[in-house]
Amino acid sequence: MPAIISEKFRIFNAKQFLTSLSEGSGDQGSDRTRMYFFIGAPRPWKAYMEIYGQNTGTFTVGSTVTSTGGFSAVVSEVYPYALFFSSVSGTPTPAATLTGTGVTAKIGVYRVADENNPPTVLDNQKEKFAIYKDITAMKRINDVDAKSVIRRYNYNVSLYPNFDMWRPDYSSLNTALTGEASLATTRHVIMNSNYEVFMCLYNGAGVDGSNNIVKGLNMTYVPKVGLDGTANQGKYTPPTGQAITASGGIFAEVDSSGNVLAGTNGYIWKHLYTVSTSDVLKFVSTDFIPVVYDSLVQGAAALDGTIEVAVVKDKGSGLPATFYAPVIGDGGTQAVVKVSTSGGSITSVKVMNGAGSGSTPVNAGYTWGEVYLKHGYMYTGYTQGTNTLTGVINSGYASAAGKIEVIIPPQGGYGYNLLNDTNAKRVMVNVRLEGLDGLGDFPVDNDFRRIGILQDPLVYGSSSYLTSATASGLFSLKVTGLSSGQTYTPDEIISQTVSGGTAYGTVVSYQAIDSTSGVIFYFQSPELHKDSTFAVRSFVTGSSVLGATSGSNGSANAAYGIVTPEVKTNSGEMVYIENRKFISRAADQIEDIKLVVEF
Repeated sequence: MPAIISEKFRIFNAKQFLTSLSEGSGDQGSDRTRMYFFIGAPRPWKAYMEIYGQNTGTFTVGSTVTSTGGFSAVVSEVYPYALFFSSVSGTPTPAATLTGTGVTAKIGVYRVADENNPPTVLDNQKEKFAIYKDITAMKRINDVDAKSVIRRYNYNVSLYPNFDMWRPDYSSLNTALTGEASLATTRHVIMNSNYEVFMCLYNGAGVDGSNNIVKGLNMTYVPKVGLDGTANQGKYTPPTGQAITASGGIFAEVDSSGNVLAGTNGYIWKHLYTVSTSDVLKFVSTDFIPVVYDSLVQGAAALDGTIEVAVVKDKGSGLPATFYAPVIGDGGTQAVVKVSTSGGSITSVKVMNGAGSGSTPVNAGYTWGEVYLKHGYMYTGYTQGTNTLTGVINSGYASAAGKIEVIIPPQGGYGYNLLNDTNAKRVMVNVRLEGLDGLGDFPVDNDFRRIGILQDPLVYGSSSYLTSATASGLFSLKVTGLSSGQTYTPDEIISQTVSGGTAYGTVVSYQAIDSTSGVIFYFQSPELHKDSTFAVRSFVTGSSVLGATSGSNGSANAAYGIVTPEVKTNSGEMVYIENRKFISRAADQIEDIKLVVEF
């Protein structure tokens, strides 16, 4: 059966995401959603291969390995059951034989990657568990840290010479000026240099001199709040019958004489909102701008079913000189258009009173409307203030022809439902990481290559939801008895002989206490840290911890113990994951991260 997932459903999901950040009665309640932004993947991206069935030989760093099908690579890291490569050529075949100098093994899972080409994220349980292992830290996302966003289009005639007008019936059979078949993908919202945001109501659409349909023209002037109709500028007017305000007004282009071009070839814009300075800093990016609610735009300035735009579809013939016509439809009050003609054909049409209420605007309530170009429906006179038509033309134009389309506004009126009108199906999350954020939860001596959003993680060793502002995802231990000046280096492997085998881990950060002691922050994963018996073993106190690269060798301090992460491993749901190029950190640096999720 034919069916679609409506764009409004995507908008609804985005709205629900935002609502979930503040709903409910308490932080531990099941009706509250606790979202955390996390960073991870401190190690450089490299091609990764699981191996099994290895013979008695040994793979060595710097050696070249080959396989059938033209695969070759240089070994950069060696683990009991995994290899990392550089200088990769070709693609290996699963279960084929990997051959090195005096050593062979079978090829398991292979993930291609390097620092300029992060690995593709896999949406499965195994990937989630792997990602969890190297989470460095996370930070709570509050409702003030997220906002609905839409595509950013500036006034730039070289990049965006024209805009689509808002209309309710775009489809594959009725495409927009830009060729789009859905309002969800049209370019109909603009932001000027003052961060004032407008929606295009009319773009010069109509017919040309040969009566061919024109879907729109190039724009001339940027819409701005407060323009007064100066020649070659624009005119900012309120909705019908309302005083000019900072919100909700209508902008129309004017010609060199100051005459409004709307209804002929000029653009009409609706002011939706102005982005505040604080929201500019948090939610404006190169590609996106926030949706900001304005109480007037969603209130008095939004008139449900009020006609603001009419479009000439057929110039027609046999029509009287300039005349007025009512909009016949289901509107509770009658809208009126002015039709200008030349030689009996339409040259332009202008909405005189879309609300149909004179000086007091109301919700006209149109869901459909027609303009009849026949005698009995055309008038010679019109009084704006009282919305009165006079001088009905009762005869002589039975054979008149032409077509005028009135544009029915969105439900509630233009701007009433900003999320729907702008197709806000995306949410931007803004997170600022400042140096050692969270009292050291975010280390500054290593970089990160993965960001994501985690829903409802738990406290380590508990069934309670994590609610703290920040949390560490790393283990830590204190080492003492180092030779003077020795330090552990980020990304190196540490090892310790323990009961039953060897504990391995990767250093994320080392914080020196003095010349002979410090704290190692590390993670462990089955991909990197199995010993010869296939076990990932925990570090213990009282034994030496050896750095494979630095050569540092200190003893794990018993009084400090082995400190676990603050977040329970594998708890919560990963709703967003992004692998990217590395981001370096520094104590005096702020990372302003704008993460956009599309529903």
